[in-house]
Amino acid sequence: MWLTAQQRKEQKIQAGHFGKCGKMVIKPYSIPEEKKDAHLKVFLKFVRVSICGCWEWTGRFHNGYPCCPTPGGNTRWAHRVSYALFNGPIKAQRHVDHGCRNRKCVRPDHLEQMPPIENYLAIQRRKLRDIKKMREAAGQLTIFSVNNLNQ
Repeated sequence: MWLTAQQRKEQKIQAGHFGKCGKMVIKPYSIPEEKKDAHLKVFLKFVRVSICGCWEWTGRFHNGYPCCPTPGGNTRWAHRVSYALFNGPIKAQRHVDHGCRNRKCVRPDHLEQMPPIENYLAIQRRKLRDIKKMREAAGQLTIFSVNNLNQ
């Protein structure tokens, strides 16, 4: 079904949903200065510092990512709330990437804004690197097992 221009304007697209073009809609996110204290109080209730230096989320999770309740009663991704609280607003169509590779982490200096394609490519590079490490480890195990058989 094709929509007219007026129907498209009237239709509200929420963050996290797919728009008519089939692309994920990622809305900008910022917290006004006057509301930062209230957000910070709620945010810090669910944070604990781990041994590795990450600020790990102890609250609710959805699809492996931490969810932060806001003072208004809504829920937002905790890493996006952390970035907006400490580093500034998040631009439209930007992902917030965990530099430490820990999904539970909400430490602001471990988070970085990036375009979705860059985030996707970084994930693919990490997967290839992990596969290569597994193959090398398997090869080493084979060599060690052969040496053990010869003795």
